[in-house]
Amino acid sequence: EARGDKTDKTKILWHLLDLTPDQRVSVGALHGNVSEAGIGNKIEEYLYSAADPIQQNEATAFLESHSLHTASLEEVGNRWSVKWSKYLKNGQKRALYQCDCGREHSQYGTKKRHTAVDYTGCLAHAEITTHEPTGAILRARGFFMHNEDCKKAGLARKPKLPIHPSVYAKALAQLQEGALLSAIQATNRELFRIGGYPGQPKDLRTSNFRWILKPYDTRTLYRQYNQLIGVNTNQAAHLNVDAWLNSESPEYNPVLSEAIFHYSARASQGEHFEVCIATQEMKEAAWNHGHRSQLMLDGTFGICNSRLLLSIIMAVDEKGKGIPIAFLMFSAPSGNRQTSSGYNTEILTKLLQKWRDELEKFGKQTFEVLVMITDTDMKERGALLNVFPHVWLLICKFHIRQSWRNHRNKVLRGNAPALLDMKARLGCLETELIPTTEFTTAMQLIEKEREVFNAMIQQGDSPSVAQRGLIHVEYLLSFWMKEELWRSWSDFGRRAAAHLLSCRFEGVLPTTNHLESFNGILKRKHLARWQHGGRKLRPDMLVHLLVIKVLPSIFEQRRFEEREERRWHDMLRKLPGGEELLIERAQGGFM
Repeated sequence: EARGDKTDKTKILWHLLDLTPDQRVSVGALHGNVSEAGIGNKIEEYLYSAADPIQQNEATAFLESHSLHTASLEEVGNRWSVKWSKYLKNGQKRALYQCDCGREHSQYGTKKRHTAVDYTGCLAHAEITTHEPTGAILRARGFFMHNEDCKKAGLARKPKLPIHPSVYAKALAQLQEGALLSAIQATNRELFRIGGYPGQPKDLRTSNFRWILKPYDTRTLYRQYNQLIGVNTNQAAHLNVDAWLNSESPEYNPVLSEAIFHYSARASQGEHFEVCIATQEMKEAAWNHGHRSQLMLDGTFGICNSRLLLSIIMAVDEKGKGIPIAFLMFSAPSGNRQTSSGYNTEILTKLLQKWRDELEKFGKQTFEVLVMITDTDMKERGALLNVFPHVWLLICKFHIRQSWRNHRNKVLRGNAPALLDMKARLGCLETELIPTTEFTTAMQLIEKEREVFNAMIQQGDSPSVAQRGLIHVEYLLSFWMKEELWRSWSDFGRRAAAHLLSCRFEGVLPTTNHLESFNGILKRKHLARWQHGGRKLRPDMLVHLLVIKVLPSIFEQRRFEEREERRWHDMLRKLPGGEELLIERAQGGFM
């Protein structure tokens, strides 16, 4: 009968078992009829006191009789599989087991059955609660009766040797450090070769475990890693984010909650999934390097396995190095086929305003941006003006030239000498337009080329080529030569920005190269380490990694570099002329 400590109010999570629809009905009926005595086809529950040796002996005997004791579970022919486990803060561990004869392989996404025994429809399952520090058994509950076919079942397939826990423990530790699978496998081979795993016997014939990782172990390894960091891959991404930010949830994560200043799950068709991130260090950097200064904004796609866009806001420090100060993420509405089709000024305005509000709440004053540089995306410009009405907008020199070049190559497609000459001529025009500081001068350059091309058409001098060249000139004139836009991409705009920032012309950013470089490093370095087999990350995993791994490492690196530079400067000051050299470099902006 039930004995020992009082039971808690938790229920067996039987819905996590691999069940057919018919089994699910039967198991559901069982859990609606609990019997403390455990008589007949009912759920049994037994409680044991950790401090009572007699009860512990009874508990051990009970689990051994059902092959659920630790030693029994390690045997090669054991038929119990773990379906769920959880470590509690009080040192307890709950583990849910299911009989292999009751696991119909198609219910957990496998076409071919690999389980050693055949499916018999067995309903047996058990949840065991132990105290991990002492190994005491605290509770055993479940349905322990196997059906007759299960009792008679023999081996139908070759059973797999389970991997030893110490092998997984080492591999998980490496995963937490961001090690690649190849490095994990190399370490596994080396430790196996020297017998370096805890519990690894010299004579492996006495071991019921496997010590070498095989390709099919990686799925279990990554699943355990996800559980370890609190990412439940068995449910939708937004449910995990919900749980992390809900202070009433057992999965509440205060670090993530502090860093995510805005979150909105997609509640219905046509709505966005939104997550905005700014850690305390990012907010401090925004105020130190972004307030009444120049910032960059750029969006990037393809960072996860969902249609998610990540917009990054970046500041530049006194050494000219870029610092990410906000990540604004949102998905395309569920009704849109492409990510870009759900990307508009309205959603960017909303998230930028949320970011400004958060900064002003943090800094307790109005946050202003004097200059912002973007690529050629008009949606970004519109959203920035909505949130920062007085900001001076610049367009990245690289992106404007790229846009012009793409159009030029499109209308002048071909390798004929006349086409190549026209491309070169128009390229020179574009080069001359960038450094203009007066709108009339820029217009005169455009008009001069238009007159030349019209004359070529009238005189029959390569008229088709001239006509195509004229199309490109009209493209520049009709859109990019609007005076408001001209101010953003010409040197006039950079000179005006220099005046606003009270800095030299060279101190104004001409491109978004800092941000483009960071995008590449983020994808190829920081995130690639966690993309198992090159697979793109889930949105919840992306959020978790950005806050817990990527951003802390970026700002830690900055702190270490600053510390080393201060140490180096202290050493230089002790040398003859060292102090003067540092002052000279500081005045020249070369610290």
